[in-house]
Amino acid sequence: SVREVSAVSLCRKHLGRDVVPVLDPTLLLSREEYASVCSSVPVNGAKYVCCYMLDPTPEQKKMIEDFARDKHLQLIMFSAHEALTYSVEEWLAMFRDATCVVTDSFHGTVFSLIFQKEFYSLLNSSRGATRFESLLSQFALESRVVSRLDQIKEAIDWSVVESYKSKLVLSSLDFLRNGLS
Repeated sequence: SVREVSAVSLCRKHLGRDVVPVLDPTLLLSREEYASVCSSVPVNGAKYVCCYMLDPTPEQKKMIEDFARDKHLQLIMFSAHEALTYSVEEWLAMFRDATCVVTDSFHGTVFSLIFQKEFYSLLNSSRGATRFESLLSQFALESRVVSRLDQIKEAIDWSVVESYKSKLVLSSLDFLRNGLS
């Protein structure tokens, strides 16, 4: 199996293998299951932008600060590269409680989907743009990959996303069950 749809043809071409695209394993658990993991973390009632950036540029930082200010939201910016002191539970709660998310991280995008947060995925080509494109195309959310935060005007229809997700989870779990039996 592969996580990116684009890898199906690559595996066929370069390895002579037919493979099946499946969801990233983090998407196989429900929002409720992740919420139970971070249930001991008090809910942050503030309205804030959760900004999880792996490789922020000074221009992106300024753009995100301006975005939060224009939306009258606090900004909580964190990265895996700094002296991150969040526990797994606290990290999950950052996404759980956010008003919206700005990220250049694949898993930041994944947890935005899981917790149904309006999100903006800033393309991070050095970390694999096809992962973002493949993931979001499965949910008809390709427009969420942006270079500027003013590019998106429409809200996400979470009922449509959940419909796609439930089908993809079922097919991914079926693949795993068949492979393990």
